[in-house]
Amino acid sequence: MTKTITIEGVGKTKLTDNDYLASGGQASVYVKGGLAIKIYEDQKQMIPVEKINELKAIKDVSVLKPKHIVYDAKSKPIGYAMDFKKNTHPLCKLFTKSFRKKNNISFDKVGELVMKGQQTVQNVHDANCRIVDLNELNVLASNRFASLFFIDVDSYQTPSYKADAIMESIRDRQIKDNKWTDGSDWFSFAILSFQMWVGIHPYKGGHPDYAKKDWLQRMTDGVSVFDPKATLPKACSPFSVIPPSHLKWYKEIFVNNARIAPPQLGDTSMLIAVPTNFNIKTAVGIFDLSDYFVSEKEINEVFNFMGISFYSTKDGVYKDKAKLPIVVESGAKTIFCETSSISPVVGFLKDEMLSIKDTSGKDIGEIAAQDAMYRNGCIYTIHGGKMNENSFVRNGDKVFHKVRYAANVMTHAIKAFDGVVAQDMLGKQHLTIPYEQGKVSTIRVKELDGYKILDAQSERNVCVVLGSKKGKYFRFVLTFSPDYDTFSIRIEKDVDYADVNLTVLPTGIAILATDDQIEIFKGANVKVVDNPPFDSSSRIFNVNGTLHYVEDNKIMTAKMKK
Repeated sequence: MTKTITIEGVGKTKLTDNDYLASGGQASVYVKGGLAIKIYEDQKQMIPVEKINELKAIKDVSVLKPKHIVYDAKSKPIGYAMDFKKNTHPLCKLFTKSFRKKNNISFDKVGELVMKGQQTVQNVHDANCRIVDLNELNVLASNRFASLFFIDVDSYQTPSYKADAIMESIRDRQIKDNKWTDGSDWFSFAILSFQMWVGIHPYKGGHPDYAKKDWLQRMTDGVSVFDPKATLPKACSPFSVIPPSHLKWYKEIFVNNARIAPPQLGDTSMLIAVPTNFNIKTAVGIFDLSDYFVSEKEINEVFNFMGISFYSTKDGVYKDKAKLPIVVESGAKTIFCETSSISPVVGFLKDEMLSIKDTSGKDIGEIAAQDAMYRNGCIYTIHGGKMNENSFVRNGDKVFHKVRYAANVMTHAIKAFDGVVAQDMLGKQHLTIPYEQGKVSTIRVKELDGYKILDAQSERNVCVVLGSKKGKYFRFVLTFSPDYDTFSIRIEKDVDYADVNLTVLPTGIAILATDDQIEIFKGANVKVVDNPPFDSSSRIFNVNGTLHYVEDNKIMTAKMKK
């Protein structure tokens, strides 16, 4: 498909399928020349030009507002162009402890982002506008987690145009008849920022007077996590990570029903996080637990190779208890990969470049990579519409990097997760899985159409996908045939947001950990265990069929009792 458009102030531009980024609602988005171009399928859905002019009063560069009007061949307005920020992360990714650990994001960094986010909200208000639908998918974190970007600005409320669309999870129940206020925006921001600190929606968790599915009723009733009878999952961070000034503000918002702007954080240094007892019962009685490995530092990423534990912490990389001469940068994604000998290599992905280092600290090289993942003893990199398979061979004290083409992929509408790549091919969702070295399967999964894919993981013949649609999260569990041309699928509706945490044993039995349950399944046979000793934040893996999980500075072994 080729479409010729005219961008105000830029000129004529041709859009092709390679420029496609995403679609949703009544529009599709393309990327061209540093711009994200939103094209409405129905001209009647086009945002009024007068509203675009009113949005220009917002001067904050973090707000990706309409910048240029887009016209069709008949000079009719069909959309608009805005600045494009690549390799961003939806804000909900930062809610989970596992994602923050994987990307080495400290609470100091969280504090910086909260400060920047609240300043942007204030700048919108200063422009006589309101955000209204301030949800976790309409805010993006930059690639290095230095900035936040606010998107879907066409839904904002301006002086002449009222807003009526809002996600239920952040809607202020004090507001009637869509008469939004600055205070209702601050209520929504309080919900998002609280999740950045603690990792849970302030009206979720356990409560004896409400079923788990009744959390929206808790919002209506004003029964938050600060209620004396409320309990939180083990995956949550303690309240002590929140600066005292903001903790007081959250209590004003969620307990006293105030609708006020947050205080300035000032110094973003966090207090030392003291573990908080959330009174959650753990079903350790059905497991035999034992220490497999204990580190002096909290473990972020772990890689077990030939019985030796390699792992990263916030300040370095270790082989068992010996620190290796490798520096871990904040905001860099860490990827371990084996070589042909006992020592693996470690990669750090940042700014579209994957730096590979030997465990001696020696630089092996850099690989251009929009994204990257580990599987099959290789690191798969994505760049320029291609996926390459990177393997590493050690010969004496040298490591040689071998590259093999794996598959063609979309240029923009693509995301690599653990062991699987999700691709939105012009509105049709596909999963690309390199299931063996030299073998890749791209599978059309129509059940995923219309969903925003937020996380996924594939191991052996199982793949779990987390997607969002209309403000709710859904989990898809796929089991593939040996040649990856067919699959069965199980869909779990309206689940809590949590990173996918999966391992599959050599027997084909899969274990999936969420915040308060684990699923043990093979095909359609599923057993659910409540309140297990590990959760979505405790990375699970298996070594020769024995289940392990990461708990702070420990690697634990968990065997189910017979």
